[in-house]
Amino acid sequence: MANLCFELISSFEEPIAVRTFSMTVLAKIAWEEPILWKEFEIVVRQMLPYASPAFRARAKKVLKSRMGHSSAKSSEKMEYGTLITGSEFTIM
Repeated sequence: MANLCFELISSFEEPIAVRTFSMTVLAKIAWEEPILWKEFEIVVRQMLPYASPAFRARAKKVLKSRMGHSSAKSSEKMEYGTLITGSEFTIM
């Protein structure tokens, strides 16, 4: 399931609704798996410069929710916030 979600997120041929929903599903799958979550973050961040406003909005929501509920230390939370940048888009 996770592999399919990664493929759908990365495909510009898929409708935006499919891509954003796949992002949500994959985030829920990756929530408990730090390695899978890291890969998810990398893929989403790589897509941001080319993404539609809907994709960027969903990315912001999903990644922010992870920061707010993570058991990570505050310095790690700050790292998440500072790594995501895109056109007119920064999560803090």
